[in-house]
Amino acid sequence: MKIFIFVFVLALVPNLADSFLHRTLPWAPLVQQERLHHIRGGASFDPYTSRHVALSAKGKSATDVDADIDDSLPVRVVKKSLFIVAPVGVVSLFLLSNPSISYPAYLQDLSLTVSCAVLATIWLKIITKLASSSLLSSSDARKIIHTGSGPLFLALWPFFSDSQYAQLLAACVPLANLAKVYLAGTSSSKSDSESQSLAAAVSRSGQASEALGGPFIYTLVLLVCTGVFWRSAPAVIAVSQMAAGDGVADLAGRRWGAAKWPFSESKSYAGSLAFVLAAWATSSGLMWWMGLAEATPESALALLGISVVCSAVELIELGDDNWTVPIAGAAMASFLFAS
Repeated sequence: MKIFIFVFVLALVPNLADSFLHRTLPWAPLVQQERLHHIRGGASFDPYTSRHVALSAKGKSATDVDADIDDSLPVRVVKKSLFIVAPVGVVSLFLLSNPSISYPAYLQDLSLTVSCAVLATIWLKIITKLASSSLLSSSDARKIIHTGSGPLFLALWPFFSDSQYAQLLAACVPLANLAKVYLAGTSSSKSDSESQSLAAAVSRSGQASEALGGPFIYTLVLLVCTGVFWRSAPAVIAVSQMAAGDGVADLAGRRWGAAKWPFSESKSYAGSLAFVLAAWATSSGLMWWMGLAEATPESALALLGISVVCSAVELIELGDDNWTVPIAGAAMASFLFAS
């Protein structure tokens, strides 16, 4: 029974997606006609060949047809599904082999994990679409993704069950995104539009290799916070400082950052102030939302102090702030909010 559930979970999403979306494609009527022709004539039906014929009928070359088929909507959906289905399947196999596992809790956490993965994809698509439509600059789009991704994911943590294994399923979300960022950073194929789009969205220059720098570290921090510091003050504060603080600092600094710090040509007073306010507000909101701190002047002051210190760490550039800032925030949170 457990193995059956595991196989079902592993196979359901991509198969349903392909079955449903195949009927929405531009060449679907032609494919459907040929499918009926093959069935009535008793011949075998090859979906790849049918799509090839249908696309060729539109005047496309063989190379373009192969590229379109490889980049078709069902194929992309299946590929994307595997990013989350594969780690979820492995974790599910481990959990379902445990006789003490609670099936209602498992199904609750499983549904939330898939929902988080879907919402993360929608969030990324909305911002990249706005950027491609020139409604957002590429730099603003990148920092909005940076600012929102981590805190939005953490805001969903309270909806997971209290099972000791909930964090394993939740960790599948940043693990899947880590694989996506890695593939985007190592992809050398110009025909891989998904990887190119992701690399352009998360990197400053649009170069694919840049995704292996800050974006990869950012996602790795999310994975560590989920898998190791689940529902804890260090995780919440580390992500809030890294995401909201650093992201809003860049957005504000480029707009109102004419006055620079004497020792830095790239850091401004406005950016540092924005870092403190955004990091403090996000940390406070998530800490109170998750019940990790009470809404008292003492906790508010402690969170403000952490935000000021993390802003200083970002300001003096000890290294990539995607790891220096969260480490500083987590260390101070462990001391000030020790349970």
